[in-house]
Amino acid sequence: RTDAPQRQMLVTLADPLGTPIGATLKLRLDDGPRVTQVLSSRGFQAASDARLHIAGSGPVRAASVRWNGGASEDLDASALGFGRQVVVRRRMGVVSSRPLVEAAEP
Repeated sequence: RTDAPQRQMLVTLADPLGTPIGATLKLRLDDGPRVTQVLSSRGFQAASDARLHIAGSGPVRAASVRWNGGASEDLDASALGFGRQVVVRRRMGVVSSRPLVEAAEP
């Protein structure tokens, strides 16, 4: 199942130089690559969540972002993982990584 939180990663790309629309995130996983792009909408008269939703499992082996204007940035793959919500800031890399679902109090 890909709807389980432990098989999802939400990534927010933050660009202090402007909008991240058009930026592309590339991940290399054991079962193949994942490539996704920040879009302003998906469909006629639609608005979209600006976060990137990625499904999968296992470790992230390599990661990079291609920002607007063509600049590329390699990311610390160990800071990315499924079951996490991640913020990547241009020129700073991963600045936040937290669980998608907080553990329940006993």
